[in-house]
Amino acid sequence: MNHQEMRVHNRKKFLIGLLIIIILLGSCCAYYIYWSSFKKTTFLESSSPHHLNKVELIQIGNTLIASPDKIEVHFVNKYNHTERVETVVIANKWATNIKAMYDITWGNDNQVRITMDYEQIKKILGYDFENNESKMKFESPS
Repeated sequence: MNHQEMRVHNRKKFLIGLLIIIILLGSCCAYYIYWSSFKKTTFLESSSPHHLNKVELIQIGNTLIASPDKIEVHFVNKYNHTERVETVVIANKWATNIKAMYDITWGNDNQVRITMDYEQIKKILGYDFENNESKMKFESPS
């Protein structure tokens, strides 16, 4: 191999290496965007007293510093079909989203009350599986 061929060969190796690095960095960035903004993680579940209905609290996205912006509340009936999905904005500035902020109480197999005690406000979400009705109330923080 002469000097000119060696330069062309080295340039091709460099470009291929650079392309691989760009693809790896792009993949890492794309996964981080998915993980921080779109990934759904079930972090709390509760079943009715006779295990007919179920409530799932699903966190949307993750962050390295603060809490995610919102959660989804899935109301799942006895046929394991999601009847309704409510999106709730998390009202925390600095506190992280932890299970202790949530209290799920069942009145009976068809009525559930979810208390979300956030940093800035207390949200109470009631749901009736018989009527497929939900009602959100707001209270000042405790």
